[in-house]
Amino acid sequence: KVIPDPLTLVGVLDEPKLADVTIPETVDMIGFECFSGCVSLKSIRVPAGVTMMEGSVFKGCTSLTTFSPLLPSTLSNSNNGQVFDGCTSLTGDVVHASEAVTSWGNKMFANTKVTSFTSPTIMDLSSGQMFDSCTMLTNVSMPSIVKIGTRTFRGCTALKSVTLGESLETLGNESFVNCSALTTVTPLLPASLTELGQCAFSQTAVEGDVVLPANTITSTYSWSNDAYGWFNGTQITSFDGSAATMTEIVNGSPSSSAPTAKMKSVCASGR
Repeated sequence: KVIPDPLTLVGVLDEPKLADVTIPETVDMIGFECFSGCVSLKSIRVPAGVTMMEGSVFKGCTSLTTFSPLLPSTLSNSNNGQVFDGCTSLTGDVVHASEAVTSWGNKMFANTKVTSFTSPTIMDLSSGQMFDSCTMLTNVSMPSIVKIGTRTFRGCTALKSVTLGESLETLGNESFVNCSALTTVTPLLPASLTELGQCAFSQTAVEGDVVLPANTITSTYSWSNDAYGWFNGTQITSFDGSAATMTEIVNGSPSSSAPTAKMKSVCASGR
């Protein structure tokens, strides 16, 4: 199907048998849920001038395999949660090349088969779950990343290596939980880190010696299992948190005391 020549595409097409789409060069925006639920859609060609893709545009397009590039460099908006969420056949390499956008919406590529993510520019993924359950994702490089939100890479079971850089301030709750093949994170805990979420690296294959940065570190503390659980189920051999000052978040509020004795619970039940 060839879309007519408007400047924007808005509204839901609601065509379950739609298999192929060509969007004209004049289109610069694809509106909210425009192709959502088009379960037969296999490929879509997007013009180079597209600057906006709103939320859930292709959500649930389970047959979609081809969308190139996955992140057009011309995009200038970040109001785009769940753009490809549930596109379970979508594969390819995700490259963040837009200097105009420094953050993306939640679950943007969740439950897809994308294979890598590269972002050389400053990024904020604090909205969370951007690559949740992407089981074909093998490597991630984001040396200028500032914030990684809750469950951003949860369940990426093929993920082996991650490059973070020295700008990272926040690792959200369960950022890399259940990334069972993950062995290499460089650097694991950057000196810039000030927030380390509960179970951030739980159930990964991370190994070696861990040193908590000499900062005031904020973390969610679970009274139910008496643990931060940051490295629960990993292969780390030692942990040193002596240089850090802890601030615990309990029931949404900072705790007035955070004794360093609780550092022994960073692995919860141990290796």
